Amino acid sequence: MDHYLAEVPRPSLEAEPQEIDLSPSGSETVQRELEQMVADWTQQPKIYPLTRRLVRKWTTMSKTWLPGILHCYDIPGLPRSNLDLEGTFGTLRRGQRRISGRKETTPIRVFGPGQIALLSLDDAEVLPLLRSVPVGEYWSQRRRQEEREEPRRWRIRLHRDPGRALTQVDEQFYAVVKAQIGMSDRIPDDP
Repeated sequence: MDHYLAEVPRPSLEAEPQEIDLSPSGSETVQRELEQMVADWTQQPKIYPLTRRLVRKWTTMSKTWLPGILHCYDIPGLPRSNLDLEGTFGTLRRGQRRISGRKETTPIRVFGPGQIALLSLDDAEVLPLLRSVPVGEYWSQRRRQEEREEPRRWRIRLHRDPGRALTQVDEQFYAVVKAQIGMSDRIPDDP
């Protein structure tokens, strides 16, 4: 299959946008090459049952997904597959499982894009980016993140030690009541 796609031209990143190219696009060329490959298979004198099934499956599937999957041959700089990106996410998921000890990797959904961006940069490129964030904005975002994570932390505390978690709720409740009423001597300190 590689010899069919080896001659397909890749769009250049240096191409001038004013240039008009009348040759068929890369995706059209690839589609034509793949169709030729299937046609070559069917014209073989002895076609094996596996090849026959493959050709049948190829013709049914190519009608639905082939036009939309070859766009990478038309866009300059776009890789032909996302296997490198998938491999990076796999590495992040394995790291998350190792750190948390759990099978679930839900934090990757939230923090994964940021981790991918940081992994794609060198250390020398990350430091200026970190220094460009104003300190006040950093602490504001940090507080917002802590507020968003508090419900999850509460569920974890309640699950691990319900008695202690409910004692903390009682303490917080009495502190709020004391502040609202202003009569700290009527409310006992120990619930």
